Amino acid sequence: MANVRTLLLCEDTAVAEGSRRLSYLNVFRDLAAGTFPTRVARLVAITTWECQPTELIRARITISAPDGTVLAEAQAQFTDVHVHTYRAYFNGLVLPTPGDYPVRVYAGTTLKAELTLQLNSFPVEAE
Repeated sequence: MANVRTLLLCEDTAVAEGSRRLSYLNVFRDLAAGTFPTRVARLVAITTWECQPTELIRARITISAPDGTVLAEAQAQFTDVHVHTYRAYFNGLVLPTPGDYPVRVYAGTTLKAELTLQLNSFPVEAE
């Protein structure tokens, strides 16, 4: 059975030319905004899966609002030997309010990993 070894959020990724090395750009667990709703231009959820050879993984990643409403979802299927890295892109994600946004990773319907993206507010100075 597949397991998620890592889950992280970042702004972008890059693969080194001629290699399988993946670089993470601007890793974060929290964000801040002055007005709401706010839009996140680029958010990438990266999962590293530990798999059995030839095991078909039906991966699903959701991002929910503090009230539990699912705001975004990404899905993929893959078969890999031992380790697989899946990158889910959530470009232009709109976050309605400050609070805790659960990011959940599923294999089929089974929850495999979860982290919380904290969205904080900061005062905006009047012009």
